[in-house]
Amino acid sequence: MLYDQKNVERLKERYPEGTRIQLIAMSGESDMPSGLMGTVDFVDDIGQLQMKWDNGRYLALVPGEDNFTAISQLRTEQAQKQKPDAPLIGINGNVFNLMGIASRTLKAAGMGKQANIKNVFGGLYRRRIYKPCGFSVPK
Repeated sequence: MLYDQKNVERLKERYPEGTRIQLIAMSGESDMPSGLMGTVDFVDDIGQLQMKWDNGRYLALVPGEDNFTAISQLRTEQAQKQKPDAPLIGINGNVFNLMGIASRTLKAAGMGKQANIKNVFGGLYRRRIYKPCGFSVPK
């Protein structure tokens, strides 16, 4: 089914990159079972959802022809950059404990890359822990 440009733009807004989709039925594809999950790669210029399926296949969904439901969408850039709150009131102030709490909080908020201890406290980690212990400072 071909869409006009206005409908294609609506589809791009409704199914941005990263949207998780659950397949109900795909016409003409017997090896794409109902319930299969996939991620939207992009919506092309004719209104097809180009998908990366969890079974390793790359097949487009055609709205109106294939049956599917959107499960979730990736958070916006602004929401991803928002810092999570860490419960620090009334806890042990030991620097190792604080770094552990910060790391666990970041991981729980889906910010696993930032949860690396060296990223949590950066220079503090290098200056306060490595140097006093006589270790060489990592780069």
